[in-house]
Amino acid sequence: MTVGEGTVNLPWVEKYRPSKLEDLVSHDDIIKTISQFMNQNQLPHLLFYGPPGTGKTSTILACAKQLYTPQQFNSMVLELNASDDRGIGIVRGQILSFASTRTIFKAGPKLIILDEADAMTNDAQNALRRNTEDEEIQSKIIKITLVGEPGTGKISGWKWRQWLYSRRGGDSRPVSWSSSSSSGAALRCGRQHIVHYNIIIFVYDLTNLASFEKLNEWVEKVEELYKDETDKPLMAMFGNKSDLEHQRAVRLSSVTAFGADHSLEKFKGSARTGEMVNAAFTTLIARVMGAKVSSLVAPVSQLPVREVPERENQPQEEASELIMNRAALRQVQKKESTSVLIEKYTENVRFCIICNYLGKIIPALQSRCTRFRFAPLQQNQIISDDGIKALLTLSGGDMRKVLNTLQSTWLAYRDVTEDNVYTCVGHPLRSDINNIQDLKILKGLALGDILTEIHTIIQRLKLPPEVLISLLIKMAESEVRLSSGCSERIELAALIAAFQEAREKVNIEELVA
Repeated sequence: MTVGEGTVNLPWVEKYRPSKLEDLVSHDDIIKTISQFMNQNQLPHLLFYGPPGTGKTSTILACAKQLYTPQQFNSMVLELNASDDRGIGIVRGQILSFASTRTIFKAGPKLIILDEADAMTNDAQNALRRNTEDEEIQSKIIKITLVGEPGTGKISGWKWRQWLYSRRGGDSRPVSWSSSSSSGAALRCGRQHIVHYNIIIFVYDLTNLASFEKLNEWVEKVEELYKDETDKPLMAMFGNKSDLEHQRAVRLSSVTAFGADHSLEKFKGSARTGEMVNAAFTTLIARVMGAKVSSLVAPVSQLPVREVPERENQPQEEASELIMNRAALRQVQKKESTSVLIEKYTENVRFCIICNYLGKIIPALQSRCTRFRFAPLQQNQIISDDGIKALLTLSGGDMRKVLNTLQSTWLAYRDVTEDNVYTCVGHPLRSDINNIQDLKILKGLALGDILTEIHTIIQRLKLPPEVLISLLIKMAESEVRLSSGCSERIELAALIAAFQEAREKVNIEELVA
């Protein structure tokens, strides 16, 4: 393989990374399937998962290098490591910006590679896919009608437009409504102005007993109109002008009894001061959607106000409308622009999600991708030279670990042997273990006696407390296992391993000094 001068100092993991699918080792079925996708220009969204070092990133980078020319690569491929920035901000920022723009090249869709995606938060993962439930709710209009006598504050008192926020912020929508009253002439209210509403609020004036008494006519008319309807509205009553409580003319007991007779939600507040207005509407919307109420904020005075005059004896053609998001009420609201990425931009971009643990990827994201599992590489696929079997022992099927260990050994000794590999990584040499075992047999020493003497010696060493505690615990465990009849050879290896771990945690020079 020819290597340019600029790559001489690169780690071998990057220096010798395959640039074509045919250069990859193992995973023949996966490579064959992906090659067919590419040849037919039908590359789907991909989800690669499996242990580290099994070729997941190398596979998708090889695909990218085959799909795009070197001049196109930087503008057509976005590679991100989710472990660096795991929050929803990366989705709303770099990913959304890259996915929503087109290039002048006619080279097919762009490619977004999300490595270590199992480190992403659930919010960020949700933002990558179209939540069909949220999509339906975002486009749904919750229709609200305000019913009551003139002067009860249905219109003029409700002129403050208020924002409803989720606790985590995000998209917010203002409430816009008008009245559907007709001066108390309930029987004149046309069916089209009352039926098919989600919420009906009967408004009365706490200081005007007549406005409360008229509610009975309104409620009976509405109940009659909805008698044969499958979808019943949520009905509530709102006692306005609570700021004039000292002038109250409607008894609380009457309100309670009336609400119980007609199964009405009961609210009291002031449209003039804004008291309980936001809370009432948010609570009712949450009940309709079966969601929990999110936190509220104060009204935003900068919002435009559209005054709607109340017509005498004439119902309004428009009733209250509120566009709400169920996710906002559940405190996990997402902006529409970030909740549609994978499906909305499918024509322009393909996603490749790479992770070690499939269980950490939300099911909704898994279902939108074609999944491929990368199993650990076999030993004869990593290296076939019997002279460096130590690499196979230490790698555990991780190609990245093989290359890093191989590079370190070569740079340190220029000769890759078993002893050099073990010495380079600080692993106990086989010869050391054999020598200790032979010495033990030659002297006729019992491992239990050795443990007792070692315990005395390590007490004299100035070991860090956490290292000393770890050693003592492992020595105690070995002594217990020996007393139970375990093999001395195995326990000797465990003892050496315990000291090797301790060695990695301390500075030998300082300890000797």
